[in-house]
Amino acid sequence: MCVTPLFSLNNQTEDMKMKNFKFTYKPKSLADMVIHDPNNEIMPLLKKISCGQLNQNLILFGTNGTGKTTLAKVLTSEFYQAHGEPDTTHYVPMAYQRDDSNYGPNKIAYQWSSSDVSWHILDEVDKCSHKHVYDVLHHTLDNEHGHKYLLTANKLGNIPNGIQSRARPIPIDCPTPAEFLPRAKFILQQECVVASDEKILAVLSAAERDLRRYYDALEWL
Repeated sequence: MCVTPLFSLNNQTEDMKMKNFKFTYKPKSLADMVIHDPNNEIMPLLKKISCGQLNQNLILFGTNGTGKTTLAKVLTSEFYQAHGEPDTTHYVPMAYQRDDSNYGPNKIAYQWSSSDVSWHILDEVDKCSHKHVYDVLHHTLDNEHGHKYLLTANKLGNIPNGIQSRARPIPIDCPTPAEFLPRAKFILQQECVVASDEKILAVLSAAERDLRRYYDALEWL
């Protein structure tokens, strides 16, 4: 049973300011993820990746606000869970790297696992601004030591063909309001907020197919 605390109006305002649905309800498992998958092709593929049935370099690509980085972290985390191992994913933000000081085959502290696969997330590869980093990445993706790379990008066309040929592209799109509705209802239930499906869909539709805005919109209900 949900009990509404007896706060003053000022305290209620402060309490609302502290809420951050994007953080509180950030997906922690593949079951929490919601993506646009009208043909039911993407989610089965993601499940194969998380279970270790598809061990190859991957590129998750799609517009801003589709949850690509979160999805990448969820996939690698579930992979290690499936093998009963601690999550040793190495995360490398690639946006606007002007040299290879933070990236390179000799700069990464590799973590080995009994599954013979170590995952590395290279986030926002298409925003890297230094050609030499791409040159290093070409050779890194060809590694023969059990390392797998999960790249994210907003625009696949901005990634050099040599890198695209070394990783399988997977399109990730923001769910429609109707697809996100069950997740939205779960969140609101946790917050003890009662709202009709029509009202929830209305605020989600105003968020213009952006996952971050979906969470922001729910905070106003």
